[in-house]
Amino acid sequence: MTVDLHMHTTASDGTLTPSRVVRRAVRKGVRVIAITDHDTTSGLDEALEEAARWSLDIIPGIEINTDYGGTEAHILGYFIDPGTPALQEALARIQRSREERSSAILARLRENGIDVSETEVARHAKGASIGRPHVALALVDRKVVAHVGDAFDKWLARGRPAYVPRASLTPAEAIALIHTAGGIAVLAHPSYLGGEEAIAPLVASGLDGLEARYAQHDAAQTAMFVDMAQRYNLVVSGGSDFHGPKVKKKVDIGDARFTFADLRALCEQVGREVPRLARQRGIGGAA
Repeated sequence: MTVDLHMHTTASDGTLTPSRVVRRAVRKGVRVIAITDHDTTSGLDEALEEAARWSLDIIPGIEINTDYGGTEAHILGYFIDPGTPALQEALARIQRSREERSSAILARLRENGIDVSETEVARHAKGASIGRPHVALALVDRKVVAHVGDAFDKWLARGRPAYVPRASLTPAEAIALIHTAGGIAVLAHPSYLGGEEAIAPLVASGLDGLEARYAQHDAAQTAMFVDMAQRYNLVVSGGSDFHGPKVKKKVDIGDARFTFADLRALCEQVGREVPRLARQRGIGGAA
């Protein structure tokens, strides 16, 4: 059995509801997951309710997008208390900035002759926090682009005509917020930032771990980040970054091949209890 500590639902920019993500994890033989929606914990209650029907462990999580030297660093929070007032206040501010950003993106698109309405974008968000992938899906619907990746490459990525920067936390602020909520802070997909030179300052800001076992890392990248984590005394996490078949077609739940034994090592290193059902199954060993 495997563990997957990075996935998204319709609460942020995933295409499957929290309940469907849970059921897909069960079908894939994954028995411990972390729901890590971007800048929101609103999908956790539904996921936890569904997980109870399937004897699936869920680690409460989040992925906070931050601005880091002109690029983005995504900080995963695990074992958080989602009811922490400071966390929810910060997420509410981020949500307001997302809404303002979405309106500005649509205005940029209109300036370029593409009239996509807020209603079309909201249809894909389904009441969740609006992000660029929802705009991208609306562009696919309009046949402006062939797929979501095309929408980013042509219109929505940094430096493209409809790109709009947003108000973001710094990595240090996100790490502190996760710690305030009782969690541990892990850098998502570290290869996106490059090498050690970019990551070392985050360690100085209190970073607890690296997502070394990331589904889209090759063997050399995985080995490099596992070694880096060991040298900096950081935990190693692993996840697929699953968004659903419409967003990342080649990525599925469990693809990072993070094991029960890996999770036990993470928990021991940061002094956390292994999730209840996994503990009852005898986590580790050949699982």
